[in-house]
Amino acid sequence: RRLPGPRAHGLSGETCGATMWTAVLGAPLPADRMVRQLRAEFARPPEDVQQIRYVHIPKTGGASLSSAWKIFAPEECFDHVAAGGNFTMVSLRSPRAHVHSLFLECRYSRWGRVQTNGSAFPRTDNATADYSAWLQHFVRDAGTGPAFDYRCYDPRDMQTRQLSCTWHPPRRRNEQPGPVPTSWLNYRDARHAHHASAPMFPNPELWALQTLATRADFVLVTDLYLESMCVFEFRRAGALPAGCTCAEQRAGSGFKLPHLRHGVPVHTEGNLGGDDLALVDQLTVSDRAVFKLGLARLMADLHETEATVGKTVLCPEKWIHLRSDLAYLWGEGASRPSA
Repeated sequence: RRLPGPRAHGLSGETCGATMWTAVLGAPLPADRMVRQLRAEFARPPEDVQQIRYVHIPKTGGASLSSAWKIFAPEECFDHVAAGGNFTMVSLRSPRAHVHSLFLECRYSRWGRVQTNGSAFPRTDNATADYSAWLQHFVRDAGTGPAFDYRCYDPRDMQTRQLSCTWHPPRRRNEQPGPVPTSWLNYRDARHAHHASAPMFPNPELWALQTLATRADFVLVTDLYLESMCVFEFRRAGALPAGCTCAEQRAGSGFKLPHLRHGVPVHTEGNLGGDDLALVDQLTVSDRAVFKLGLARLMADLHETEATVGKTVLCPEKWIHLRSDLAYLWGEGASRPSA
């Protein structure tokens, strides 16, 4: 499916953007009516997960999900992954937590060490200072491309970029022996979504918002990973899996989910300083808008699911905690980023 124009929903381009900003970005709890109306044409998840086109934005839980489902989930542009598919899903993550996770993947994972080897990637005994230096590099300089981002990730509005980039890379199906898997070779191409040099559709932020509103059949929010998967399975099978209700979660029998760490140590963003958070916010202006629309999409689906089954999936105390973590999205003073 091609991306429907804004008029497909009775909106002009300016009105479409304004409606999203008013309904989603201007209120702490976005109204779900607009979101549910926009997704009226979305497909029901197929029974066979192999038929799902999953847009894997790095560090949003995609590796764990694709491993559990045994599906091919390339870290490529939405437009490329979704082409010719009948059901497309994407996962999004709170920008502050997402950017920190990108850095840690570059620093600790086997892939990150291979990619950054021989580059000037900040790697001392002080990971906190290295994170600050990494952020300052992207805030201070306007360079782009693999050489600039240490052949790893460029964190500047990366989620927006993957929803609005245009490159269709070649498939590399046959892995060859050697230190670098051939499937990693595309990542070093300046046109790849990992890099800010990737070619983009005009007005990337608006394009990403329209893509998220009209082409993504399901939006998974990493910060509500369990709830997202429970809603997805309900939409697919018509029943909640065991362990999805708040009562079951409180009893310690919550829905079990895989989690691949890639060698990254257990971490929390709660100890990051305000200066680093301010740098992240400078790098993710569009990503904050995109994430808030994705969160609205999930909350609409979650509300509908809970109303249908008559049970609570998102525990109130978890939402209160997360809402505090996400307060920065609405400019509500100091807050700590989500873990």
